Amino acid sequence: MNKTNLNNASSLIGRSMISIIFIMAGFSKIVGYAGTQGYMESVGVPGLLLPAVIALELLGGIAVLLGYQTKIAALLLGGFTFLAAIIFHNDFGQQMEMILFMKNIAISGAFLLLSATGRHFSTGYSVGEIPEEIFHRDPAVRASHPFEQVMEKLVRYPAPVVAAVQGDAWGGAVELLACTDLRVAAAGVRL
Repeated sequence: MNKTNLNNASSLIGRSMISIIFIMAGFSKIVGYAGTQGYMESVGVPGLLLPAVIALELLGGIAVLLGYQTKIAALLLGGFTFLAAIIFHNDFGQQMEMILFMKNIAISGAFLLLSATGRHFSTGYSVGEIPEEIFHRDPAVRASHPFEQVMEKLVRYPAPVVAAVQGDAWGGAVELLACTDLRVAAAGVRL
């Protein structure tokens, strides 16, 4: 088996292994809808979000399995899984909760790796698409732009922010990287 075939087979097996848990969880939430909704509400999460959770688990899981829009699906599922760890498995006095928390963190990490493959980290804004308020002289107007708000939150985040840069970064992506505490870049990356 040559390297390309091995990589393709490994990718399919890996995507299958990580996606099946979400596909099955989505179906189980449909079957046990009322119980799942009650559990969500018991920890302060609105039960009205359950259809969105089911859609994300089923559609995201299927997308990862098929390799369709994998980066986007992996980022969404990874973020969802990370939030689920924090919201639902935060009683570290219980060994099972700690195990479930760590499992979710590991799955989130796997999705992060899956989303980090490819040629570019980010290409940033196209110069022609930069809104005028970015260049506005009034700092209050400039600070109100969502991109500026994200960068401000990264700079002020209470924990270290690490960027894994697997590919080239241009424009606003370089500005975004400058807001992180640690940047780890693959060999040959151009900024």
